[in-house]
Amino acid sequence: MCSRIDVITIRYYAKELNLKVSEYLRGLGLKRQVDRKVKFLPKEVLQLIGTLNHLAAKLNQIAHKRNLGEELNAFERAELQVLAVHLRELAKTIEAAFK
Repeated sequence: MCSRIDVITIRYYAKELNLKVSEYLRGLGLKRQVDRKVKFLPKEVLQLIGTLNHLAAKLNQIAHKRNLGEELNAFERAELQVLAVHLRELAKTIEAAFK
């Protein structure tokens, strides 16, 4: 049993170490220490993921419309061309990062 203050404190320390409360308490109970997990993605990777998610959402909207049998208007076709350009740029960025 823990007081409300104890629960808040435990959650705070677990969050500070990027751990779930159960992982934090297990580490303390079994090892008498807590292994710190650092989960960090570089800013560029986060931006890339965001861009890919945006492109995927746009493509999904277009696919949904086409699956309903609707034709694309001129604006949507232009949007597809822009998306294609963005995808090519992303592919080049990813390729350059691994050279």
